[in-house]
Amino acid sequence: MPDGRPGHVRSLMPGDRDALVHGLQSLSPQSRVRRFFFDKRSFTNDQLFQLTHPDGFQQIAFALEVRDDSMDQMVPIAVARMIRDPDRMRTADLGIVVVDQWQNRGAGTLLLRSLAAASLRVGITRWQATALADNPSIAAVLRKTTHIERRRIDPSGIARFRCRILPDAIDPRRAPRSELSTAV
Repeated sequence: MPDGRPGHVRSLMPGDRDALVHGLQSLSPQSRVRRFFFDKRSFTNDQLFQLTHPDGFQQIAFALEVRDDSMDQMVPIAVARMIRDPDRMRTADLGIVVVDQWQNRGAGTLLLRSLAAASLRVGITRWQATALADNPSIAAVLRKTTHIERRRIDPSGIARFRCRILPDAIDPRRAPRSELSTAV
């Protein structure tokens, strides 16, 4: 991690279901609205299944964990996923969320670098993402791993991004070698 703390990027797995539920509930209302466009308080069973059963090709979902010394275990601090667009096989929808206390500390950038590396390995060269127009953090983190080709704000205040993943923005020392697990 940028602060020197060891981190770990790994694929989400079925056993992460409870951590995802807890993670969503631990987000501030503002963070939930910024990620989901409303104060989302729970996932559906289908959403949890999709997040925890990525196939590594159509969908990749990663968690970034750090050691919590008070609990003597690794805890997830950020989740990112991409889902391939079935009509444009080289494009995927991107989603990312970072727990409040780790926002603006480099966690999102590290996680997106890993997701970008994995995306490129399976032929994804572009991401599309949506965010509230008043959320500058998403544009900032996207600029570190992609070239933003288009940013359009619709009348409801939603910014829609189309980005080309930049291979040279991925630090190979931090990108996972497989979709299963890697140390950061």
